[in-house]
Amino acid sequence: MSEPSNLRALGPIVGAALGSALGIVLVLLVVFLTPALGIKWPVSHALVLVMAIGLPVVSLALIGAALGPSAPRRLRRLWLSLGADQAALRTTTIDPNRPLVLHISRRFTAIYLGLGFVMTASSSFLIPMGSVASLAGWVGLLFFGLITALFLIQFMWPSRFGLALDAEGFTVRMNLGTRQYRWAEVERFFPYYTVALQPVVAFKYRGKADIRGIQMTRGLLGTFDGTLPQNLSIRGTALLALMEGWRSRYVSTH
Repeated sequence: MSEPSNLRALGPIVGAALGSALGIVLVLLVVFLTPALGIKWPVSHALVLVMAIGLPVVSLALIGAALGPSAPRRLRRLWLSLGADQAALRTTTIDPNRPLVLHISRRFTAIYLGLGFVMTASSSFLIPMGSVASLAGWVGLLFFGLITALFLIQFMWPSRFGLALDAEGFTVRMNLGTRQYRWAEVERFFPYYTVALQPVVAFKYRGKADIRGIQMTRGLLGTFDGTLPQNLSIRGTALLALMEGWRSRYVSTH
């Protein structure tokens, strides 16, 4: 079997799996919302449940079959866009004696923005269910809604946010304020792994940061004293190498 045939066969399987998950959510919505809202379906309740779980499976399976052969190209393009920009890293390290400013990547921020919209919408579906589900829905709506709003602002004005480096230290400008750190007080930079595709660059700091506005700094259980933005034009291990290079250079100089 050729590669396109394999991908065409794999597409419906993945699509059906995603459709099953979506169908379960729809079935739960039908079960809880029908008595809560007094919905009267024009067909039997059992048929509604079958359609709620069957339509997403069939629809996404067909979509998976259609998009299967182009999946490697799309995934490769996505991976390249999410990967660290090594060319940009080389250009930014040519002259280490000049200040450097890294702005937000609008393309990368769009991914977080889309996930934020999905989570906010999903939380809103829980609100009409009542009791514990309603409370979880309101908490999720406020939490993910705030995060989505912040990502929306970053997406619209990426040049207003980012990371600035100079001979004295670096400044993080994100969301509702800024944080300033000195190279001499940074103990070390290290990768902090989360559910994201690339690790977050975290660091331990011996001094006290100059914080203006509202900024999140320390991690749980003191795992770190600060992190760098995850949606910069340079991210992951490339950003880690860049920061450690600047720290080593200016700490040894001073």
